[in-house]
Amino acid sequence: RSLTTPGGSRFSQLATPTRNSGFIRECSQVQVLDLKLRKEDQENADLGMKSKEDFMQQLTLRFGSIRKAWFEVLDPFDFGKIGFQEFCDRLRQVGYHGNMKELWGELVAENEVVLRLKDLDPKTVQLMSGFRNTLSKKYGNMLNAWKKGFDPRNLTMIGKEAFVKQCQQDGVEGDAAQIFDNLKENHSAKCITLREFDLAASQALARDDREMMIEADCHGKPSPLNMSFDERQDRTFSIRWSRAQSLVARSVLQGIEKQANDADLGCESLLGLKAILIKKFGNLATAWRVALDPLGQGHLSFEDWCNAVRNRVGYHGDLRALWTEVAKPNSGHVSLNDLDPASAQVLWSFRSLLLDTFGDLMTAWNEGLDPKRRGKLEEHDFAARAQALGYEGDLKELFQLLVAEPHKKYIVLRDLDPAASQAFFRGDTKSLTLYGSQSGPSASPRHWTGKCLSRGNSKTAGSESPHSGEGSPCFPSSPSSSSQPKRSKSPAGEAPPVHRPTRITLWSEELGLRKRQGAEQRASDELSLQLGAKTLKDYRRLLINRFGSLVAAWRYEFDPDYTGRLSYVQFMMAVDRIGGYTGGLKQLWAEFDSEVEAAKKGGAQKERSEVTLQDFDKDSWDLMEAFCHAVVDKFGCLVEFWRALDYSNEEKLDDVTFLSHCQEIGPEGFSSRQLQRLFKLLIPVPMEGRRLIIEAD
Repeated sequence: RSLTTPGGSRFSQLATPTRNSGFIRECSQVQVLDLKLRKEDQENADLGMKSKEDFMQQLTLRFGSIRKAWFEVLDPFDFGKIGFQEFCDRLRQVGYHGNMKELWGELVAENEVVLRLKDLDPKTVQLMSGFRNTLSKKYGNMLNAWKKGFDPRNLTMIGKEAFVKQCQQDGVEGDAAQIFDNLKENHSAKCITLREFDLAASQALARDDREMMIEADCHGKPSPLNMSFDERQDRTFSIRWSRAQSLVARSVLQGIEKQANDADLGCESLLGLKAILIKKFGNLATAWRVALDPLGQGHLSFEDWCNAVRNRVGYHGDLRALWTEVAKPNSGHVSLNDLDPASAQVLWSFRSLLLDTFGDLMTAWNEGLDPKRRGKLEEHDFAARAQALGYEGDLKELFQLLVAEPHKKYIVLRDLDPAASQAFFRGDTKSLTLYGSQSGPSASPRHWTGKCLSRGNSKTAGSESPHSGEGSPCFPSSPSSSSQPKRSKSPAGEAPPVHRPTRITLWSEELGLRKRQGAEQRASDELSLQLGAKTLKDYRRLLINRFGSLVAAWRYEFDPDYTGRLSYVQFMMAVDRIGGYTGGLKQLWAEFDSEVEAAKKGGAQKERSEVTLQDFDKDSWDLMEAFCHAVVDKFGCLVEFWRALDYSNEEKLDDVTFLSHCQEIGPEGFSSRQLQRLFKLLIPVPMEGRRLIIEAD
């Protein structure tokens, strides 16, 4: 049987509605009406974008322009185009609530499957394309346009007025102010940077691609069929990139060199060198010791001189010309006398006075200048000591020449002579190794700054030294000349052997004596550690050091079972268990036995078979015995006495509580000092760190 639609007459005639079906039909109609009303209310309350006009207006209000909205939201990765799926995702982000398919059909051109910026804002795209084409045609690429036209002073940014002016000069068509606003990423910014000007140019600058070769290759290359072999080779990307990077590296090196030359304010002449040294160190003598000759050699070779003035001072002139100007002709070294003869003469005269008076500079420092062994001298102390020694020159000038740095207010032994300071620190207090095999007036002038002689030997040295006419104040005599005694020949014509100890021999003997003394001391210390205690006195000291007291040693090592006495065998086993005693055990037993000691003095000799704490420490025994009897007499037993002391039931007492409670409750007749000693004796092993006593103690 064929039926018509449910609304037809035939269906109504055949299907008679029941009461239940009618109720269900009415409920369904109510639900449909409710959903329809809710949807209408939601659509009326929804103020979001629902059409193309609302979409374009909202993008302009939120981002400032359609172009900025495209690069920030729709195409943030700068692909130039987006598909329908990406378009829908971006619409959800900006809050579009209309029909996306209808909007896509309105925006996308016919027969197109992607959306481009020109579909949204063709006027802006045409304006920006003309701007880039004009600049690329004039400068070659956008990076050159930025560096040569818009930012020639390398300020990394440009303002709106300068941008508009430069666009007019370059012949850019269109509104330059609108171009500037389109390039800005921040609405409130007043300037744009290279990244906003052109992102590809910014990336090319970051990788040092000044010609933007990668972007040029991406936009197309000429056909190799229209080029010769050489042109094809030159157009190879690797060759062009290598050339470009070489130019970049060369320009960077030139910039570094130019920056270094601009910052180079060093001296280029001897006068300039002296001026810098005086300005930095106060005088040339201090500059020589601190900067030029810090090792205290007294002279510098050509290589050492060049390293010093170039690296430590900053001289940037001709080093060979400077050496010729400072050093003497045919000389292999320079000294302070060549750089500043006046200061050298002052220092040499003072050192000559010290050598004449004391023989060497270390003795002069210890006995003449610093007899109190302070290790340093202020200016007033130095002036007083130098004047007392008979120095007649300018004391203030001498002190300034000796001080190591301008801001220091004192001098030390190293300022007077570095070699003497080194000898002092290696233990040579007798100046035996001050200058190797020679010292004092006989020292070689190459081994110290001062080329001076003692006044007594100056005439001899002046008559015999081949350097007496070279302009230096004085030179030392050779130890093989008049300073050595002449050997007398024997009757047979043979010279008798002369054995004279040299300074090296004396220093070797001194070192040998120190080594022997040190070895003997170490052997003695090691032997004393290995031997241990041999007498009763030493053994008691050993027990006190190990256990804190003799009572603790007895209670917890000798007599842990509290028997009160030890037999001979038990005592020997305890001594062996404790260790540290290396003497005779019978002798130790005999020393403990008071009756044996009394028998040795004349009484009847009677050996005992046991030893007690009284034999260990009679004073402590007497104190503890007296205290115990006093406690028992007053309290009946020690347990009751402990309960009286520990009335707060803390089960432990410190020294202060023990002392105060004993003074309060008794027993009487014991001083505070005795109670404190008794407390220390009751502690089991004080060396272990416990400072409280308990009932068991």
